[in-house]
Amino acid sequence: MANRLAEPAEPFVQEVTRVVGGVWGRHASRAYNWVNPATVAVGLGTIVWLLAIVRQIPCRRVPGVAVNDFYAQCYSDIPVLFVHRGLMDGYTPLLDAGAYPVLEYPALTGWLMELNRLVTGWLGAPVGPGLSDVDQASATNLFVAVNMVVLFVLWLITIFAQLGATRGRGWDALMLAASPCVVLTGLIN
Repeated sequence: MANRLAEPAEPFVQEVTRVVGGVWGRHASRAYNWVNPATVAVGLGTIVWLLAIVRQIPCRRVPGVAVNDFYAQCYSDIPVLFVHRGLMDGYTPLLDAGAYPVLEYPALTGWLMELNRLVTGWLGAPVGPGLSDVDQASATNLFVAVNMVVLFVLWLITIFAQLGATRGRGWDALMLAASPCVVLTGLIN
């Protein structure tokens, strides 16, 4: 009995597989078995996230330099909430607001902000009332960097969740991993 390998059903896929060598034969070896949906999706997701970070560079806080975040097209709520909701002064979101408006975000988001504030302090950022402009800029930039790392981990978890949700169709995760929406909005809020 002959071992038949099925041709891809869609005409576009048939054409693409012809261009790159056709369907895998019975004696073909997969020398590049590391090229699978998970590695490609994580690689693309990482590149997309790095582009989102590069997009935020014009909005880094520099003492004595006013940046119009909207004009630079890199606005983010992350540094704004750090300064204007009391996180920089050491207040815990949802528990004590001091002279600041109460945080309007869900509880889990507030606790994630508190965790990021604590990590920022552990990394040496000055936190507390009465900071100089240099200390405020330094603390804000470090808080944004900590959020970028934490949100990147959550982004990877989202990609792996997509891979797990589409068993047998792993390449579908590339639609998520390569999304330009993440570059444009991944660090807004």
